[in-house]
Amino acid sequence: MKKTSKKILLVFIVLPLFFLSLSSVNEVISIPSNGINVLTIIHPEVDENQFSGVVSLLLSYGCTVTYTGFVSSITVHTKTISRDLLVSEVDVNDYDVFFMAGGWAASRISEGPNSAEAFTLVQQAVNASVLMTSICGGAHLFAAANIINGIRITAYDGLEAYIESMGGIYDSSTLVHSGNFVTAQHHYHISLAEKIADVLGIYEQTSPTCISMNVVKLNDTCFNITVETADESPVKNVLIPIYEIYEDNSTSYLYSEELDETSTDYTFSGVISFSQAGNYSLGVYVIDCYGNLYLETDITELNIPEIITETPTNTTNSTILISLICLVCLVGTTIVRRRILD
Repeated sequence: MKKTSKKILLVFIVLPLFFLSLSSVNEVISIPSNGINVLTIIHPEVDENQFSGVVSLLLSYGCTVTYTGFVSSITVHTKTISRDLLVSEVDVNDYDVFFMAGGWAASRISEGPNSAEAFTLVQQAVNASVLMTSICGGAHLFAAANIINGIRITAYDGLEAYIESMGGIYDSSTLVHSGNFVTAQHHYHISLAEKIADVLGIYEQTSPTCISMNVVKLNDTCFNITVETADESPVKNVLIPIYEIYEDNSTSYLYSEELDETSTDYTFSGVISFSQAGNYSLGVYVIDCYGNLYLETDITELNIPEIITETPTNTTNSTILISLICLVCLVGTTIVRRRILD
């Protein structure tokens, strides 16, 4: 059988799913804690994509994220993020990472009535050797708090002059690790989260594997699929890519069905239904919490027979005809009665 190109699959199946899985802070599967504690400030003017992108990835790695700030809650992509601690209640010694998202939040805080309290927080974090991280405009808070002297910092280019005036060294690279600071430019939230994990020693690049795929026929068009996986890190998604097999044995990708996580570790299951007859091939795609991929095509083939649609029988037609005759008789009888009475 001619196999479909894996490069095409990575572009049209794997990458869209991975980016969609990062779209919400609250929609993260159950991941065992890795012992890393992250502190971040919430503010109505954080960039939602940067905030949710980094936080969702850190949560998927197994980090614990604590929200602090000067507002009780914010809305990020329709999800409400509530403050866990007042800034005055934070003990920086409880945290390994401080993250400041971009948008206008950092400049609003730095120039607002609570600036002194915010500056004290990040200054204490630096003194406690907390890993200081930011994306895009988030670096404004670090510069305003006067904690970047001699540190290479990247941010959006509008901050270059300000960073230099506060003793920092502006670096136009997309991702910069300097001293105990990791900073990134806009759109590089994935790179930032991966670098944070790497600096903390929790990032790994080993691809997950598929130990087995069991297919149980429920009827001619429905099948229960169970996939057992293995990995050093938690597995986040398992999909079954479905291909149509043509007469010349070539294949064409149709769509993918995502399986649900079961109560058994690293095992996923789900029901796949077919609406059209034909020959199909199933593969498997596995992604772990760090975005490492496993893809295998043409694991098993299925033949779906013609689906017979029932049509009205003669009995049904006869029943309808009899009902119409009875109705006509009833109407006729009513008319005759009325004439007699008249």
